[in-house]
Parts: sequence; C-alpha cells; structure tokens
Amino acid sequence: MQSYTPDVRITWRDFKGYIKTLNDPGTGINTVCMAGHGTLRRMVLGKEDRKATDKEIALMPEYLDEAIDQGAAGLSTGLEFMPGRLADKRELTKLIEVVAKKDKIHTCHIRNRDRRFVEAADEILDITEKTGSRLSLSHLSAKPGSKKDDWKR
Repeated sequence: MQSYTPDVRITWRDFKGYIKTLNDPGTGINTVCMAGHGTLRRMVLGKEDRKATDKEIALMPEYLDEAIDQGAAGLSTGLEFMPGRLADKRELTKLIEVVAKKDKIHTCHIRNRDRRFVEAADEILDITEKTGSRLSLSHLSAKPGSKKDDWKR
C-alpha cells in the first residue's frame, strides 16, 4: 500500500481496520477487497517459507472467516508466487471451504502456466468443484513451455 499511497501509515491490525483506512478521505474509492492468502500465511507462519503444519492449517481458516465477517469479498491466492507456492491442496481446500460456506469468491492465480499448466488448472478446478465455491481465474494464459494442445482440455 505504501508504494501507492506513501502518506498512509499502516496502523491496522485486522481487515476491519484495513477497510477503514481505505475508506478514509483521500485514500481510495470503489474498492472491493479480498483477504490475501499470503497475508493469512504470514499471520500464522511469520516469514517462514515452508509448508504449513496441521495446526497452522487449522488457524488460517479462522482468520479468513474473521476477515470475511469484517468485509472481505473472498479469498485471493497467488499460487505461482511466494509464499502461496508452498501451500498444498489440503491447506487450500480448508481455506476455500470457508469461501464456499460464506458464499464468497475465490480469485486465483494458478501455480504454473508453462509445462505444468494443465496440472495447475486441474488442481484449483478440483478444489473448486469439491468445495462448491465460486472461482475467478486471474491471468489464465499459457506461457512458453506449455504444450500447444493444453487449451483443448
């Protein structure tokens, strides 16, 4: 946020405080905010880049539930980037179950768009189907290295 609005001091401790800051005069308008998967991971794992433990996986949905109750429109995941890259299917499923239960949306940047494009798309589509959540895929485009026929699947 400070790269866009350097005069804004980060003083919030929860999603409600974040929304309040965005709605302060001169900060921002017409925003729809998502709870960030990377933020949830950082809240639970700190700056450690590793797979989450069962205990940590159990905590993240609680924070997501709270963020949605405070105004988040859903969950945003960036699985091609750190720290989201380290989330396994179990972690993602637990979070996306909250999204489905609350009738919100999951926006996802899939893990890979190159040689593992189909596998990455299948992963998130499978979780979406199993949880019954709504999904918006970001930047769904194959990169160099993907197979020519991947789009036919």
